[in-house]
Amino acid sequence: GGRGVLRLHRFQRPRATAVHRPPSNSGSVERPVKGSGFRLTPRKSPADRDFHSHQDGVVGLRGLIDVVRGVRWNRSTSECKPPGRPTGLRAMDARSRSVVITWDEYPPSSGVQTFVLNHKKTTDGWDEGKFVTTEVSSNELDYALSSLQPATSYTVRAFARNHLGLSLASEELVFLTEEEGPTGEVRDLKAEVLGPRSALITWSPPDPQTWNSIRLNYRLGIKSHHGDQYNSTEVQPKDEGKPQETLRGLRPFTKYFVTVRAFNGRGVGPLPLPLHFTTLEDVPGEPPQALTCKTLTSTGIEVQWDPPPTSSQNGILQGYKILYYHDEDRAKEMTSSRTTVILKDLLKFTNYSIQVLAFTSAGDGVSSPPVSCVTHQDLPGPVGGIKCLRSKKTAVMVSWIPPQFPNGPIRSYEVQIRRVPSGEEEFRKSASPHLTAFEVQGMKAGEYDVWVWAANAVGGGERSPPVRVVVDGTVPAGIYSFGGVERVWRGADHTLWCHSVGDPAPRTGWVRGDGEGVDHLVERDGSLRIRGVGRGDGGGYTCTVYNPLGRDSISYRLHVLVPPSPPQLRILDRTQSTIEAEWESTDDGGSPITHYVVEHKADGEWVERKTSQRQTSLRVEDLPCGTALLFRVRAGNRIGESEPSRPVSTRTLGDRPVWPRPDDPPLVANHTSVQVFLDRVRERECPLEYVSLEYMRENEDAWIIV
Repeated sequence: GGRGVLRLHRFQRPRATAVHRPPSNSGSVERPVKGSGFRLTPRKSPADRDFHSHQDGVVGLRGLIDVVRGVRWNRSTSECKPPGRPTGLRAMDARSRSVVITWDEYPPSSGVQTFVLNHKKTTDGWDEGKFVTTEVSSNELDYALSSLQPATSYTVRAFARNHLGLSLASEELVFLTEEEGPTGEVRDLKAEVLGPRSALITWSPPDPQTWNSIRLNYRLGIKSHHGDQYNSTEVQPKDEGKPQETLRGLRPFTKYFVTVRAFNGRGVGPLPLPLHFTTLEDVPGEPPQALTCKTLTSTGIEVQWDPPPTSSQNGILQGYKILYYHDEDRAKEMTSSRTTVILKDLLKFTNYSIQVLAFTSAGDGVSSPPVSCVTHQDLPGPVGGIKCLRSKKTAVMVSWIPPQFPNGPIRSYEVQIRRVPSGEEEFRKSASPHLTAFEVQGMKAGEYDVWVWAANAVGGGERSPPVRVVVDGTVPAGIYSFGGVERVWRGADHTLWCHSVGDPAPRTGWVRGDGEGVDHLVERDGSLRIRGVGRGDGGGYTCTVYNPLGRDSISYRLHVLVPPSPPQLRILDRTQSTIEAEWESTDDGGSPITHYVVEHKADGEWVERKTSQRQTSLRVEDLPCGTALLFRVRAGNRIGESEPSRPVSTRTLGDRPVWPRPDDPPLVANHTSVQVFLDRVRERECPLEYVSLEYMRENEDAWIIV
């Protein structure tokens, strides 16, 4: 259907021949030209072919048309235009830096002279200079592209060329080169010490040109200054920000060396110079060792010990604290930089419990188990009080309060009576150590002074101040019991004594401190019996006796001792495997705290940990990662334990793993394979235990486990 130039030339030849010779352009028909024979001469046009026809002899117009028809319609049209586009383009033997591209074979009649391959990174366009062109002989059906970059997506297209030009481009082929091990070091490796047992390690990735993979993971190695080998852990980078890893469970006040190397599925990158840092000091983790005590005198004890093990000192020891106490007395404290001290000015014949702890700049360490020593005996102190009342017309009742400081087992009480003013000894007797009252009979009328003192194995103690009594034949009402402060455990039975004398026999009455009557049993001897003491029974009580000759009264203050109130609990710190709790006592119930009980549970039964009265925090270790727990604490004293505190809900760090976001799929696919990047799974601070991979074929509904 195109136009051409037809030139006719006459030749005298025995036969006619037609030759088809397609050049690179075409022409249009011009008017006939005079001459022998004929020739179809081209004019430049993109659509037509150039035909040259030669005929020997004389032909007519019809013969010329037959010749031209034979050239245009009896030849294959592929000989008259560029070849068709290559098909079956595919990637074979893809490696990290090369790939073999193959395509389908062309028929011999196609006239293909060469194949042209273009390849580029998939992220680039087909702009000039963004792709590489390669000419391949028509005898070849594959070609190895080289000098590629690892783990890079490339796009390839192909053309066929004959002497008329290039074909249309083939369908584009996308392939991914394999990975290689990274060749660059991580950059900007830094350490931020967070505390005695943790540090934050940060770094920047290597130069992207050295990754040789789509994604990098990191291998962090750490060892202490006295360690031989690095302990390694794998770190998966987060989606945003610089890679980092928080190291926990480190030893306090220890120098560490850290290395970080990039790695992928094909290898590990170069090892950079190690970074070193030193953790902060912590309180000593173990108590002083080999604690002993030795009694020196009735007021002095020598205490000796060894330092805590070096491995648990957790810093530079600043000194030691010596804690000593007796009975319910609150602990006293002494500080020393030495490992031998003498405790002075102690109470005589008293059992002391002694503990020692070491401390650093971070605080007090763990107290040692207590040891006990008893100071030596000494002379008793004075009795706590003395009374002398007329009990009959010729008798007196002497009563006393035992010494506050007996300084040894009391063997007897000595009672002495002298006449006033002569000073003549009227009476002296040793009373049993179990007695606190003694009636002296056969007294004559007159005025007397009375003394009482205690005696033990060392000797007689200090005499009481004298009390004076007048014997005149009358016996007014009087109470020879002593009031005062009484402490009693809740739930116990207790008696408030009110022993009296008088003639005629006195009447006895009890009232509470607010003037109300009492609803407890009054014994025959006038004492008040309280059964099952409750906290509401605490307070003041007054006993009064009277007869026509006189009146007397004593008062008590009753303190009801109860278990402590529940402490207040809070969570201080959490890691993947530890939780540290702290608490504060609110009310000791009238008796010093002796211990605490910390409880925790995930599922099932509560797990208990008992601590001393001085320890108000506890780190619970070896807990499961990412686990919810409940914590509570009880306080105890000599009376009992408090109710548990309000449970506090917490959890160790970490959660279930998750895949990346939908816009960042963990796989890359080509025509023949799927590459799954398991390292893109986000662990969320809990180590992976396993990965389950499944796939399903198209048009099927059964998942296949890899």
